[in-house]
Amino acid sequence: MAILLAVAAGLMLQPLTAAAEGTGDEPGDPPQARSAAEPQVLRSVPPLATPDPAVEKALLHALFPASAVDADGHGPDHGTQEWKQARRHIRAQACLNAGNLRYAYNRVDLNGDGSEEVVATVIGPMVCGTGGCPLLIFQSQHGTLEPISRMTLFKDPLIVTDRVRSGWKELISRVRINAGHGYYALLAHNGSSYPTNPSTPPAEPLQEALRGTAYLGWQEGGSGYHPLPCAEKRP
Repeated sequence: MAILLAVAAGLMLQPLTAAAEGTGDEPGDPPQARSAAEPQVLRSVPPLATPDPAVEKALLHALFPASAVDADGHGPDHGTQEWKQARRHIRAQACLNAGNLRYAYNRVDLNGDGSEEVVATVIGPMVCGTGGCPLLIFQSQHGTLEPISRMTLFKDPLIVTDRVRSGWKELISRVRINAGHGYYALLAHNGSSYPTNPSTPPAEPLQEALRGTAYLGWQEGGSGYHPLPCAEKRP
């Protein structure tokens, strides 16, 4: 199962402005000059309106890994209630230190196995930068959402195409160069995961107008973005 944020239905993507200078042939030219292609968005899927505790737990564990032992290896015995409580406390404190966080998500089958993966994005002052925010893809394994891909510098929307590589649908994301300048990047699965950064290889500038469905688009007023609670809900 995978979670994805989505663009409101009917929302049209705004084309990115190409850089005023540079052809992409000279050293130092911005990579968007090499990518004239823009995706064809067939439809936009709104983010799921109901918060999901399972998604929230998966996000907390992925964003804030916690160890209950110190540098000398001292700490509660692994698997004990004391160990679990210590990790929850450490994770919650790290989350609080990150400031107010919000997340959005949706579900889509990315590998054609009939089960939906979970794709989600998180926004907040300490997890985002000018280049974007985290994007995480989860898969249900033995009843638990486990991260299978994580990308930094994600800028909405996430476009899921019908073209498949290594058994997984190719994705498209935006890359920001500077204010008003950027390009679309093609994110192909390598058999293990999707690229971790859309602005560096193996991600590559989009060279053809692939068609797809848009998810994870920012909604006016932040609709579809839910507060991410730092206090982990116990099963």
